[in-house]
Amino acid sequence: MKLFALIFLIIPCHVLPFEFITGSSFLIGAAISYFYGSDVVKVGQKIADITFCYSGVGLYECCGKPWIKNDIDGLIADLKQHVFGQHIAQQIIPSAIAANFYKIKPTKPLVMSFHGWTGIGKNYVVSFIAKNFFKEGEKSKFYHLINSRNQFPLEKDAFIYQEQLKTWISSNVSFCPYSVFIFDEVDRMPPGVLDGIIPFLDHHEIFNGVDYRKATFIFISNTGASLIMERYFELWRKYGKTREQMTLNDFDNIIIKGAFNEKGGLQASDLIDHSLIDHFVPFLPLERSHVEQCIKAELEKYSVNYDKDIIQEIMKVVVFGPKPENLFSNAGCKRIGRRVSAFVQQKKLKGSSEV
Repeated sequence: MKLFALIFLIIPCHVLPFEFITGSSFLIGAAISYFYGSDVVKVGQKIADITFCYSGVGLYECCGKPWIKNDIDGLIADLKQHVFGQHIAQQIIPSAIAANFYKIKPTKPLVMSFHGWTGIGKNYVVSFIAKNFFKEGEKSKFYHLINSRNQFPLEKDAFIYQEQLKTWISSNVSFCPYSVFIFDEVDRMPPGVLDGIIPFLDHHEIFNGVDYRKATFIFISNTGASLIMERYFELWRKYGKTREQMTLNDFDNIIIKGAFNEKGGLQASDLIDHSLIDHFVPFLPLERSHVEQCIKAELEKYSVNYDKDIIQEIMKVVVFGPKPENLFSNAGCKRIGRRVSAFVQQKKLKGSSEV
């Protein structure tokens, strides 16, 4: 009877691999547990995961539709509406994600590296990637954010971090091929740590039994920020280019140079030597007009009626540089949210009619 029950539960998945039956994952797992004990509950759970993912009625998150949605149109719209002054990122990132996701047999996982000053949108863009790739957004169990400062604090333990990282990534991609890994503050990571995952990012169909080609890896770093600014001034002064005329090709080589030479996780990295990073994405320093857009967006969250005077009042706390042009905000839009919040509360306390 036990054998019959197990066959009954498993056969539909083998017979119809892409038209799985629907039902309750709990009942499937419970039934197998009843007949065979807790040692095989995981088998039932795995069957249930596959069943619900492909039938589209998952009771909890699994690696398939509707949980993996990859809404490229939604990503394009979010970047256009919410991210200011980053036309290169807006052009490159959605197309790169779409190309890797929809290609039937990509040759390697998608690897991108975001570079630029703090407060100019790198992490903000990542949040929109998560929102539009996973139904659960940043809460998805297939979305993994690693803070390099906290996770890899000691340079002397770089080899230990390599081994831990390899095991952890392999396990997660085995569980879901569409896993997304975000490495934040890579400039704070000891050199050499990322070289441990080179085999996962290289051109392999299968490595140690795992297919990594549908996974996405994004490195976020401040390295190359000064070089990006210098290149910006050169393009503007020497070649007469406007911001919107600047392209990825204008910055690609100088970002690679900065990432390879400046202290951090990509310093002298074989990831760069082996050309395993597909896109080095420059995030340009923000100008006055972009900071004003950030202020307007924050004020609108509070349904505040604002005019030029209110915007300029908040702008007084924003520091611009470098001298003599003072063209760029030193901290981008990083502190704007708190400044606007404080401004709104002050107005409320004063009983202003503007709020």
